[in-house]
Amino acid sequence: MKNKISRSRYLIGATLLGMAVSSGNTYAESDYQALQSEVQALRQELSDLRALVKQESAAQEDVKSLRQEVKSTSRAQSEAVNTDTTAHIAGYAAVGFTDRSESGSSAFSKVSFNPIFHVLYRDIALVEAELEIATAPDGSTETKLEYGAIDLFLNDYTTLVAGKFLSPLGFFRQNLHPAWINKFPSIAPGFGEGQAAPSGDVGLGVRGAYPISEGKKVKYAFYVGNGPELEVEAGEIHAIESDGYTRDIDRRKVMGGRIGFVPMPKLELGISAAGGGVGITGESDRSYRVLGTDVGYQWKQLDLRAEYIRQRVGDLSTSMIPVAYGKPGTARHLTSCCRRNGKGCCATVSMFHRSPTRGRSNGPWA
Repeated sequence: MKNKISRSRYLIGATLLGMAVSSGNTYAESDYQALQSEVQALRQELSDLRALVKQESAAQEDVKSLRQEVKSTSRAQSEAVNTDTTAHIAGYAAVGFTDRSESGSSAFSKVSFNPIFHVLYRDIALVEAELEIATAPDGSTETKLEYGAIDLFLNDYTTLVAGKFLSPLGFFRQNLHPAWINKFPSIAPGFGEGQAAPSGDVGLGVRGAYPISEGKKVKYAFYVGNGPELEVEAGEIHAIESDGYTRDIDRRKVMGGRIGFVPMPKLELGISAAGGGVGITGESDRSYRVLGTDVGYQWKQLDLRAEYIRQRVGDLSTSMIPVAYGKPGTARHLTSCCRRNGKGCCATVSMFHRSPTRGRSNGPWA
């Protein structure tokens, strides 16, 4: 009986020990799994943190780069705003085709390129120039300076001009002759080289406008220059050339200008005049006079204009040029134009008059 009781105690003790060991194993395994889960979570958080740090570093680099770019752009803009000199390039090109129905001939008659350069120094001075590069009828290339001048802005109403400039006499030559404005295949008759209207001059001028009242103002342009020269061809004075010479054969300057009056909006009246000397190498100078008038009116979409201009060269009894004309003569031109939406039409009347001598076979031409 005693042995049975002892054996029962051993059995009970062994059972309790087994239960304790089993319970300890269960707790240890669950704690390990929980710890492993926490480690994995920490690893994931560490990985996410590392990625976030990398992103923040990249973002910081982007911010630094952006700040540097903004500084550079701001510096460039500041330099551009504060610069004293501004340059500008413009221009135009033209290709012309002429079909002469009377003679039955047609040809591409014009190829030209005109770059225009402007350099502005503050609001004090402007340097402007235009080159004309054109193809001649024989296929050669002609290059010339259309104009090149320095403009000094004296005030809001007055500009001083020095250099080679388009003639301020009349309206067409200084405002409408470029090919991108004048859509005709050629310059209007009377305004070409050596014709009734002066082309340009080299000298000094002043131009501007003064407001009188609302809708009314006076425009003006006065100049002094070397003046034109006479072209001799086949022993005869053929034309009055005014391309703008840097020499003065007759030693007498030409002075003149144009005054335009705007009495009401869209209406302008102008009068031009000039006088001086013109000559030929080896001869005394002759008197030279220019007189012209022009009117322009804008009616709805139409720009209506009419212009008359005349150049006159005086007589010279001591002339050695053997020509069959003796009395002074004139070159006159009258043109009327209308424009609508950039398209225009012109009617022109040109007269080139030279009076024949009376009782003489040779004599001077005016």
